[in-house]
Amino acid sequence: MNSMQRAKLSRSALAAAVALTLGAAATPEPAHATTYTFGFSGYFTMLTSTGTPLDNSSYSTNSWSGYRTDISGSMTFNTATGTGSGTLVPFNFFNGTSPAAATGITLAAIGNGTCTGGTAAVPTGCGSGTLILGNMLFNWNGNNGIPVSIVLDGSGLFNAMGSGLTGGQMIGQTQTGDVLPASNYMKNGGFPIGPVPVATTTWNTTLIGAACTGTNGASCMGRTPSGGVPLVADTVVPSGYSVATTGIGGNPMIAGPFGGYNANFDITSMTVTAINGVQYPPTVSQTSPTIGTANANPLANPPVTITFDEPVEDNTVASAFSLSVTGGAVVPGTVSPSASGSYATQFSFTPTTALTYSTGYTATVAGGAVLNGGGQTMTSPYTWSFTTMAAPVTTNCTGGGPAPTPYTAGNFTMLTPTGTPFGGTNDVVYTWGGSTNTAVNGTNFNMTLASATPEPFFGFDWSAHDIRVFGPGSYTFNTGCSITELHDGVMPTACAIQPPNPAPNGNAAWLTMNVGAGQVGALMLFDWHGNDNIYVAEVWNQNASWLSGPGTENGMWTGPAWGGPSGYEVDPQASWALASTPGTNNGINGIPMANGPFIGFSANFNLNASETCKVAASAPIQAHDTGVAGCSISATPVNPFKRGDWFILLGFIGWLGWYRRKRRS
Repeated sequence: MNSMQRAKLSRSALAAAVALTLGAAATPEPAHATTYTFGFSGYFTMLTSTGTPLDNSSYSTNSWSGYRTDISGSMTFNTATGTGSGTLVPFNFFNGTSPAAATGITLAAIGNGTCTGGTAAVPTGCGSGTLILGNMLFNWNGNNGIPVSIVLDGSGLFNAMGSGLTGGQMIGQTQTGDVLPASNYMKNGGFPIGPVPVATTTWNTTLIGAACTGTNGASCMGRTPSGGVPLVADTVVPSGYSVATTGIGGNPMIAGPFGGYNANFDITSMTVTAINGVQYPPTVSQTSPTIGTANANPLANPPVTITFDEPVEDNTVASAFSLSVTGGAVVPGTVSPSASGSYATQFSFTPTTALTYSTGYTATVAGGAVLNGGGQTMTSPYTWSFTTMAAPVTTNCTGGGPAPTPYTAGNFTMLTPTGTPFGGTNDVVYTWGGSTNTAVNGTNFNMTLASATPEPFFGFDWSAHDIRVFGPGSYTFNTGCSITELHDGVMPTACAIQPPNPAPNGNAAWLTMNVGAGQVGALMLFDWHGNDNIYVAEVWNQNASWLSGPGTENGMWTGPAWGGPSGYEVDPQASWALASTPGTNNGINGIPMANGPFIGFSANFNLNASETCKVAASAPIQAHDTGVAGCSISATPVNPFKRGDWFILLGFIGWLGWYRRKRRS
């Protein structure tokens, strides 16, 4: 790289970041002015002025309960100027009369935000860094030209571009430099999506005097509509946050119906669709269930989804997709896009009737049919197969006896980094023969752990695999190991070390588990929502109760909504064959995760409770009632004083007796 090229690259922070990466990669391509075009998908999250996520009523039943909205679109970036533009597929928001749509999206690399010259569209003298200033005008429900500015961290994107990209290459959630979105931490908990290539930060821009509204929106194009540089640090952390972080994700809007609110756009997947104007045909980037899934939930809603690397035309996908019983008949159903408009990146297939258990299915997207915005089609068909899970064992409770197998009153509870229950599922089953490992490099995978009928965790099925149980001792695991390395027993030193990330468990690449006398521990790989092979460590007390802290801290996830398909509730005070306990010195059950979307959170699995089954009709409604006809395995005694209806009934009977005696007299 010569001095002229270096000077050219120093025009922006993006170019500086690319140049640094090139120095290590020795790849000449990005040293020249390269314009990349990407198709992207991700999430939109609206936070109030206090950091509380808004429930998008248009998608209240989606995987995130409406708190996050799927988005897709395209963007361009020039590696020499550090500037770009974008489009966003319109999406429904709060049941407005028209979809939410963005216009005039501009992007500019601003290094660390300390720019000394240039304009908001093309700043200069910004120093080294990976920040991007994004500006747009938003239209929603008749409110047009709402100015929105956000400060993004594009570390994962910059690292990928610095290494040189090829057409069709995908940048996902495993890139070097990926960062956690600010919206990973929200007031009253959060819905973590994990490290992403481009994430909204908590940095705000300094407000300018004149507001850019719908009446003068045209004058705002090419400059920062709701703020300018330099940046200001948002250090206000409102009460109620589950994790101490700095500020609220996004930049407070100064105009429109959501004044003071913060729009967050986090990009989880990007695919190169064009380089210097040379466009590449669309491809399938992700599917659910994934290829070869052996226990897909036939009752999932929807049971099949397809994600493309760029926005494609809705009606071409509807005609190109088909699902069949493997070697059998076509399954009738409907293909729907995840966003309004004529183009989208994600589509779902909903069968006319539910898929059947223990059945193989083959999904196909026909080649030469799916069309992108540039008029190009998928060149070849895409096919994948999966198998649905076996039908769950039905229960027939008559009262008084133990809960029938396989429903052994297992429980999965996720705790936030402060120990507050975050969600979970019941009806967890396991097998373990009692053997233990004594070294981290062992290959004795001696436990199975699963939901009896894969239960959605925030809308997505989960599974655990490659589980090893350990006896007393201290063990340190490298979360940078691949499955192949894990199976070869080369952990920890022979595995590649992941880059640092904000995990609370010491070095982010390592996971430490302390197993005491009378305890056993486990290391497992956890799959959830396309985040595969998340390292989870767990320490259990044997034949003990689950540790409960004061208030809601460390409290087991219970309640009617989490009774599980079998209809069984769980009682935290029960004795468990394997009861989760703190595996570190933080006093919180479980061990903080160091990779995946739940960094710092602790997964707890409590297995095989000694509970009894009770007939629901004889058990009044109480805190542990499932709300499901059948039976409850709660061992909590009934408090008659909580049953006001009994007093009303007794009062009526007493009055009736008095009235009859009065008539006789």
